[in-house]
Amino acid sequence: MDKNLEILISIDNLETYMDDLNDQKYIDKIQELGMTIDTKALASLEKTRSDLLDELTPNLKREYLRLKKYYQNSPIPRAIVPIRFERGEGFCFGCSSKIPAEVFQRVKKYHTIERCENCGRFIFWPPLP
Repeated sequence: MDKNLEILISIDNLETYMDDLNDQKYIDKIQELGMTIDTKALASLEKTRSDLLDELTPNLKREYLRLKKYYQNSPIPRAIVPIRFERGEGFCFGCSSKIPAEVFQRVKKYHTIERCENCGRFIFWPPLP
C-alpha cells in the first residue's frame, strides 16, 4: 500500500477517534460512570496527528485539511473513504457515486490515492484483514 495512503488513513482514523473523545455526549457518559479522560493521552494523540500530517507532501496535506474541514458536519465526516464494492462495481462510501471502472481497477490493483469525481474525497480500496 502507498505510504501516503497509509498515513492519510491513519490520520483520518485518529481524528475520528479524537472527535469522539471530545464529543460532549461522550464526556458526559464518561463522567456519569465516574471516569475521566486522560488529557495527557489526548495531547499525545494530537502530537501523533501533527507528526503524521508533517509526513505528507504540502499539497496532499493542504487538500486533506481542506476536505476534512469541508465535510466535518456531513453525515460521513471523513476526507478519505473506502470504495464500497456492490454488484461488480465500485462506489464512493462518502457520496455513493459510482467510481469509473478504470479508476476502480487502478485503485484496487495498485492501491493508489485517487479522488471521487463527485465529492472530491480521497478514495481507497480497503485492504483485506
